[in-house]
Amino acid sequence: MVSVDAGTVGDSSATAVQEILDADPIPDATIISTPGSTVTEGDAATFEVVLSHASHEDIVVAAAAGSGTATAGTDFDASPQNVTIPAGTLSATFTIQTTQDAVYEPDEDFSVSFSGGVTGEVNLVPGSVSGTIVS
Repeated sequence: MVSVDAGTVGDSSATAVQEILDADPIPDATIISTPGSTVTEGDAATFEVVLSHASHEDIVVAAAAGSGTATAGTDFDASPQNVTIPAGTLSATFTIQTTQDAVYEPDEDFSVSFSGGVTGEVNLVPGSVSGTIVS
């Protein structure tokens, strides 16, 4: 809130108060696949959280991987991760570590989505993206 003193006229003074409202919309956050989301077994797959427009504050979202044809905890680390998009920026990357084993198997996939845990004002776009593990 801003207060402005308009000065004194004769024996009376005038004061004006102006409230400034933040009219910026809340950004939407989406997880996208990157070229690094298809990896050789044992490597880390890379994903990106993208905002529809920059925020005036840091945004922290939780993302996690889930089973597809690949098995959580066996073929990849399914632990939720906090991803921070710094104020004034549009995106941040994060990785999902895959597990190397000695068994030949066909390519496997897993999904990545938001798992809750938000700090800052943001709308989480529902849905998931896929990662692929090449044996």
